[in-house]
Amino acid sequence: MFTFGFFLLVASACIDADVTPARYRIQLDSPPSARWNQVVDDHLQYLPQLLEEVAQLVPSSDQSEVYKLAENLRNFLPEEYANELEGIANRTGLPMGEIVILNVIYDLTSYNTSRILFQGCTGILACDENGRILHGRNLDYMMQNLLRNITILVDFYRGEKLVYSGTTFAFYTGLLTGQRPGGFTVSLNQRYSGSFTENLLAAVVTKFQNPVSFLIRRTLDEESSFARAVDRLSSTHIIAPCYMIVGGMTEYEGAIISRDRWSAADVQTLNETNWFLVQTNFDHWNEENDDGRKPTAVELLSELDRSDLNATSIFEILSAPPVRNDLTIFSGVMSAAAPAVLFDTTMIAIVEIPTTNEVTTAGSSILFSFACVFYVIWR
Repeated sequence: MFTFGFFLLVASACIDADVTPARYRIQLDSPPSARWNQVVDDHLQYLPQLLEEVAQLVPSSDQSEVYKLAENLRNFLPEEYANELEGIANRTGLPMGEIVILNVIYDLTSYNTSRILFQGCTGILACDENGRILHGRNLDYMMQNLLRNITILVDFYRGEKLVYSGTTFAFYTGLLTGQRPGGFTVSLNQRYSGSFTENLLAAVVTKFQNPVSFLIRRTLDEESSFARAVDRLSSTHIIAPCYMIVGGMTEYEGAIISRDRWSAADVQTLNETNWFLVQTNFDHWNEENDDGRKPTAVELLSELDRSDLNATSIFEILSAPPVRNDLTIFSGVMSAAAPAVLFDTTMIAIVEIPTTNEVTTAGSSILFSFACVFYVIWR
């Protein structure tokens, strides 16, 4: 059995090479179309690589049709966020449809399939001896060579008040990782469940109003407490299944929500006996295909005394293989009670990764997805 010390040595080697993401301020009382201008300008050099990745997602023979359909989905997105996407499209010179695709790809490709786009992620919730909740997060995703270059930290302000913060990507206005200071933290892991037909039905019912990254952002913006966040994230109809990992302010305020499209399939919570929880991409009641990330994290957490639990020890567990792997884009730790932890710990994983073409089969499926969704909703 490997010891925590062994994994610490391996993790330290990874951490030493990592870099901190650039940090930006988004002013929510500014016009939506102009909010992301600085972010876009600072990352224009990555547009050629972005276009190359999109070309893999959507074959050239289908692009004009896909982009036209995606552009029309703008009419169904939350107005504020749609205006932000239009601003990004105008600033980059990219078609609006291309920006929409980048922002809703999770909702169209996340179901029980052969993984059109492989997505991983690891989430850890743990309660230290003083009752503080720590929330660890690895985001794993295909397109890693691009996404590492455009990973950013963002603070969202109204006036001079910091409302919420998150880790996201340039050209992507939703949040899959975020915190509301003094309120709660949240991250999303992909869940492979159900069929594309179920995604289509959910898109019709919701009128495409709830792409999951926008739901998380709206929850961070509009809810102020752990309990209200868990309720909203558990009950709001969404398009694609997922796992929502939510941490709070007080002792044992931690929940892992296994989401179906209409409601929560299951909610695990922290308690005195289970002072930590780990979630990867498998239902906790059926983990026969687990890839080793969760067992490794659980073993390392079990070796820790709660008196030794802190942001550093959580980050070291996130950095231990196979918890950290070739698809890991960034790692970080959050705490609603100590918001600075997010900025002190979030690091982009810098490793040499060979380019992969595994996403090239997605194009026809995405075209079909957009065609079906748009046709049914527009009617």
